[in-house]
This record gives sequence, structure tokens and C-alpha cells, in this order.
Amino acid sequence: MKIAADLARRGANVVTHDPIVTAEAAQAMLGSQVLHVDDAAKAAAGADALIVATSWEAYKRLDWSALSRSMRPPVILDGRQVVKAEGLPSGTKLLTIGRHVGGSVT
Repeated sequence: MKIAADLARRGANVVTHDPIVTAEAAQAMLGSQVLHVDDAAKAAAGADALIVATSWEAYKRLDWSALSRSMRPPVILDGRQVVKAEGLPSGTKLLTIGRHVGGSVT
């Protein structure tokens, strides 16, 4: 949630999703400057970038291909090695920490 708060403070429009955080808890932590949604697909839709900052099992089971297709330019920063490059649409930029995948998916 700290990342979301920092981005919002710098002027970004931030939408968060966390399967164990309620909207009420997110608002208490972040205030009204950040929108918290109950569905990862809603958080990704129309997004310029997506940051994976937790390694919840639910995120490992997501259809990352569909999520990236719903984004504007699909840029995913995966800080938890949850997203697999295989199956992502061409042009998806997957940036990971601790694993090299070669930049854009072609």
C-alpha cells in the first residue's frame, strides 16, 4: 500500500487490488486519493502499468494474458515473480525483480 500512496502523492491515478484488503481498510490506509477494487481485472482495465507487490496464490492463478490485453500499453512490474512471460500477448512489457525475461514479449 505504501507504493500506491507514493504514486498517488506524485499525481498518478492509482487503483489497487489486494484479495485480503477490504475497500474500507484500503481507504483507512490510503485515504480517498486511491481507488481500491475487489477484482484484479477491474484494477488492470485501462491501466498504463500494473505493479505486482504481493505473491498471493490468487495472483498466481490469474489470466495474465487477458489482464494485459485490457491495459493500454501493457507494462507489468512483477516484484514477486508471479507473472509468467509465456502466453502474454506480443508487445507486453514484463519487468521482473530477480528473474531475467528479456524485456518485451515478442
